[in-house]
Amino acid sequence: MTAATVRLRRAASPAASAPTTSREPIRFAFGPGARIVEEAYATAFGARLAVVDVPRGGDIRRCLVSLPQNGLLTQQSAMSLLRPERLVFAYEQAMALAVAVVPQPRSALLLGLGGGAMLRFLRAYFPDCAATVVEYDPTVLRLARRHFRIDHPVELAEAADVVRHAEGRFDAILVDIYGGHGFNLPPLEFWEECAARLEPGGCIAVNWADARDKALYLPHARRAASLAARSYFLALRGFKDNVVQLCAADPALDVKALRRCAAALARRQKRKSIIERCAILDGFPD
Repeated sequence: MTAATVRLRRAASPAASAPTTSREPIRFAFGPGARIVEEAYATAFGARLAVVDVPRGGDIRRCLVSLPQNGLLTQQSAMSLLRPERLVFAYEQAMALAVAVVPQPRSALLLGLGGGAMLRFLRAYFPDCAATVVEYDPTVLRLARRHFRIDHPVELAEAADVVRHAEGRFDAILVDIYGGHGFNLPPLEFWEECAARLEPGGCIAVNWADARDKALYLPHARRAASLAARSYFLALRGFKDNVVQLCAADPALDVKALRRCAAALARRQKRKSIIERCAILDGFPD
């Protein structure tokens, strides 16, 4: 499951078994114009999910939000109905650099579907890049197909199992595996297995969605960094929750090269380079 983990508001704890309890926190978070499209309890994910349409000027932003029992409403994914290929969250734009740094990406492994933002982005801007998509919760997949324009084949499985048994290699691997209670920690050897599935010159991107869980993340972030020729942590200024780690197999990917790739990707999308909003660090930010 992909996770933006944008904490919107704290509200009264919504019971996962009662759909009506989610209306108040959703409208409190998004405003009175927000409309709940569908709700469902995702057993493997471990929380109640809601698809919410939020008016934004002449557009509608369709959001996938989780409503765990601790009452913390969290945005998992978002899509513009006018521009469904556009990456809404800044962290997603940073993760997309794992594809952009490869001169001619032909294959990508997306671990975590969510609302399918990265898949729609790849199909629009990198149509020659074959995407293998993995999601472990069938309810998430059903909501993505019904409401987020996903018709691509998706493998229902645990990310670590897929990586362990995968055949072939990938130019980019995007790791964004979250559930209702946070990061779905894989075994530490997962990072060796990811590195082994990476093409020469390829890149891994990891979403570390909540800096408050740094102690949990650090052993994994360090293991991933130790296996890379170059490892960078992109801390998005003004976006306190998410840190994106890039682990590149290409030792020539210095900061200047990273900036060039980000600028080229921004031009393709006709938007500002995400790298200008990031601190580029060698280690996990304090």
